[in-house]
Amino acid sequence: MEFVSAIISPIVESLMVPVKKQLDYLFSSAKHVRNMNTRMKQPDCTSCDVKNHMETNNISNLEIHVRAHVRRWLKDVEKIKKDAQLISSIGNGCFNLKMRYRARRNAFMITEEMGSLIKENSKIIWNNAQKPLGKVKMHLLQHCGMMMAKITSNQERKVLTMHSSSFNKITRAK
Repeated sequence: MEFVSAIISPIVESLMVPVKKQLDYLFSSAKHVRNMNTRMKQPDCTSCDVKNHMETNNISNLEIHVRAHVRRWLKDVEKIKKDAQLISSIGNGCFNLKMRYRARRNAFMITEEMGSLIKENSKIIWNNAQKPLGKVKMHLLQHCGMMMAKITSNQERKVLTMHSSSFNKITRAK
């Protein structure tokens, strides 16, 4: 009998961990919802700081290398914020056990997502370098044995046209 209990007791203990976790969602007296609401303050404040930093960079004509990443992060924060408000309004104080279970489980999951968003925000590197005043893309073309440059910028195109017309006048005069 002792041999059987030595084998079965570790198995039962390992199976009790997920069961305890699921029962915690049901009988946790809104602990997960309160935890979610308190943790929501940090991503909310951080998103305000990120928006202000982006506006400052736009006004100061500074580069934002991670613009798409920052916008996606801000959208994720807004989505989580809406989900958290929905859970707070639905699951708190509800007598329906199924709804309470779902609300608290979702609150726990949203709390974990908030933690990952906070970690992701710490990885954002802001580069406060000045934006370049203009970008010129040059493509070299070979025409009649001579190298010509195809310029995509309008200002550079005007300069190249002026230089080539004066070059044509000089070659015709000879």
